[in-house]
Amino acid sequence: MTTNETETPLMRKIRLLMAKAEGTNNEHEAATFAAKVQELLLQNGLSVSDIRASAPGQRAEQVGEHDAANGGRDFLKSPHRKALLQAVCRFYMCSYLRWGNNRMVFVGKAASAEVAASMMDYLLRTVVRLSNAYAREHAMSNAARVGYRRGCMLRLTERLQQMTMQREREARQPSGGGSNLPALFVSESALVKEYLAGQKLRKSRPLRLSSGEAHGMAGRRGADGISLSPQVGQGSGQRAIGRKA
Repeated sequence: MTTNETETPLMRKIRLLMAKAEGTNNEHEAATFAAKVQELLLQNGLSVSDIRASAPGQRAEQVGEHDAANGGRDFLKSPHRKALLQAVCRFYMCSYLRWGNNRMVFVGKAASAEVAASMMDYLLRTVVRLSNAYAREHAMSNAARVGYRRGCMLRLTERLQQMTMQREREARQPSGGGSNLPALFVSESALVKEYLAGQKLRKSRPLRLSSGEAHGMAGRRGADGISLSPQVGQGSGQRAIGRKA
């Protein structure tokens, strides 16, 4: 059996805090430990499943295809939606494949693929909600709603790209202090690239994105208030990616 060897000092610290929270009979101590766990998870872009899966002795989780989304026939026809999907996958150390006309699968370790799918669904539902509210508030047409959504998705894509680039810069720095997430990012991203290298894939066309009109700029401002914490998007579980956005 191949066992997991990806636990970092930070993950071990969080795992021990989780054990303390679950092992004490003192409610105050349990709440204190649990709050610290939540704080560290949010600060480092981790989830409870990441910590449990990385514990020593656990069976190593392999990269694979996870049938997590049915995007609909027109999902990837929207360049803004496609760009957001790419940014989400890259941030969560996975990728995606398109099968047939409407089926998509996320490629990566199960925990990463699940979080990416949930986050993408959460972001699109939030964009739809904000754009509908914007159109109603200003009594505007469907074109205004679409412009808002495009600007919102473009800004979310930029924010995720900036966070990913920051993590990549940290990964290239000599180790010492700070988060241990960059090392995990390098190892998991490399596994996904190796897996995809064995697939027969067609290259995507370059994406052309814009949001220069007033409605698009409003969408960009709205996107700055959307949380990118993985904890927020968890539990959506509907996998109705892209049906309305």
